[in-house]
Amino acid sequence: MEARRQTKILFEGRIVDKSSLTRLTGFLQARALFEGEEGILHGVVLELARRREGQHQIPEYMRMRPGLWERTGEEVFLRDYQLETPLGELVHLYGVEKDPVKKMRSFVVGTELASEPSQPPQ
Repeated sequence: MEARRQTKILFEGRIVDKSSLTRLTGFLQARALFEGEEGILHGVVLELARRREGQHQIPEYMRMRPGLWERTGEEVFLRDYQLETPLGELVHLYGVEKDPVKKMRSFVVGTELASEPSQPPQ
């Protein structure tokens, strides 16, 4: 039985469509702490990745195998990201780009839902 793909995510206290957010795929690099105009920012650095050449016809359940992805060298800062996956792991995240931090693009990302709601919240 094929699992139904989730199309919603919890973002800033609301359930939103993933399609309204930017998809980020990459390898979690390090915890980070920056001092900026907004005060001290906590988060994680993510090195973006892209699928390797010729690796586009892979079954859905195998798409997150790290060997199918190559690092781009571009790092982004994930603001207030709660690290639940070990550093070095490949992740797909969805978020909204914010002002740069120390010349690095920065994003606020959402949280995957444990299960897709059957009806929109009232």
